[in-house]
Amino acid sequence: MLPANHTRMLKHLCESSHLHFTKYFFKERETSKFLIGHHHALVCKTLDRVLSGEIKRLIINIPPGYTKTELAVMHFVARGLALNPRAKFIHTSYSASLVNLNSAKTKEIIQSEAFQELWPMQMRADIQGKKEWYNTQGGGLYVAPSGGAITGFRAGRMEEGFTGAFIVDDPLSADDAFSDPKKTQMNRRFPGVYRSRLAHQDVPMIVIMQRVAPDDPTAFLLNGGTGEVWHHLNLPITIDHDAPRTNYTHGIPIEYELEEGPLWTAKHTAEQIEELKSERFTYAAQYMQEPMALGGNLIDLTKASRYSGDIIRGANDKLTLSLDTANKDGELNDNSICEAWLTKTNGKKYLLDVWCDKVKYPILKKTAIDLISKWLPNEVLIEDKASGQQLIQELQLLGIQNIIAIDPGRESKVMRMANEVSPIDNGTVVLPETAPWLFDFEQECKNFPAGTKDRVDAMSQYLKRERTRFEVFVG
Repeated sequence: MLPANHTRMLKHLCESSHLHFTKYFFKERETSKFLIGHHHALVCKTLDRVLSGEIKRLIINIPPGYTKTELAVMHFVARGLALNPRAKFIHTSYSASLVNLNSAKTKEIIQSEAFQELWPMQMRADIQGKKEWYNTQGGGLYVAPSGGAITGFRAGRMEEGFTGAFIVDDPLSADDAFSDPKKTQMNRRFPGVYRSRLAHQDVPMIVIMQRVAPDDPTAFLLNGGTGEVWHHLNLPITIDHDAPRTNYTHGIPIEYELEEGPLWTAKHTAEQIEELKSERFTYAAQYMQEPMALGGNLIDLTKASRYSGDIIRGANDKLTLSLDTANKDGELNDNSICEAWLTKTNGKKYLLDVWCDKVKYPILKKTAIDLISKWLPNEVLIEDKASGQQLIQELQLLGIQNIIAIDPGRESKVMRMANEVSPIDNGTVVLPETAPWLFDFEQECKNFPAGTKDRVDAMSQYLKRERTRFEVFVG
């Protein structure tokens, strides 16, 4: 129990400053200090302007992992209820599990001894789920995935002052950048479903997200998608005040004077940021908040070099087999692919062969063994999922060396390839002038990201392996 004068001072500071509120309750919850960067103070000051009623529509673009959810969701809702226990909030994100987790953590803050000592607040026992909860004064939180239904609840109240907010945290996943239907559906929700869920049009709406595409919700809203003007806080991973930025018709830029260089050195140093640049599409969108267009001609084979005749494998050259295996062998399922790549000591990457077929697993296994016997590779890359998991285990049991299980991660095949086009663009990738498999390979690359993606996926798997191996070596 804190002394009365200490409690009054602490309560005043937490009600007056979002940064102070977040620092205090983060430490109470995590038992460690909130590691503050300059951008935290800027985001908190901007959220203070929302709570004061100065800002009604706010977009914050910020890199992943820069504590946006802590600031703009969990602690914002908790502080909003501290200021007005009748406040009502709606929170959405692309992931149902994520919004449920945010809901649980927010309620944990409110039910903590530290919060209750400053703002005693009893929770209703009859509505205590993760999706929806209330206190006995009528304030509470409703969460839903960004594409899901929102029924029976509105953000804010028909009352004066701050009465709640609608908070959208990453409405799209990174993979949704390549889905026009998902982007269109998400954008349409803002002037439709989302706006209809506000008690009145002065209830604040906050959108905080990493950019994913040139036509994502940030661009839609700042170009007048709802007809409203939005305050816009744009935070790239590297601050460069002279860098050109996109101008929007319905955006009010929030100016700041952060020091040039890395946005938060505790998270990413200048050297680490240089490494992120190698995945150029991810870097441009999620980290610099200036997404590049991804459409046809992503893979421009006119920039690739060509070879004729046989390529001699030198003693220090490296032969890699890159396998992308299908889950089933039905006519409508994916092909299984094996590409043979030779990496020369000068960095050139020669595509020597492509095997492609829809086959049952026993034939896939036999083919893999035959190709390994033929090429005697230094490495065999196999995606560690579906039939690839079984193939990895059985090849290793046979004593075959240098089997590398590749974790595909959460990125789509399109994003994987988008981050590996540099060797093609600079002529490091070398293709044959003629080969029986070449036409199908070229057609898939030409049509990408439409159509089949299996050959491209095997290629991006190999190119990423080479790129990340080099990064580790020079580091």
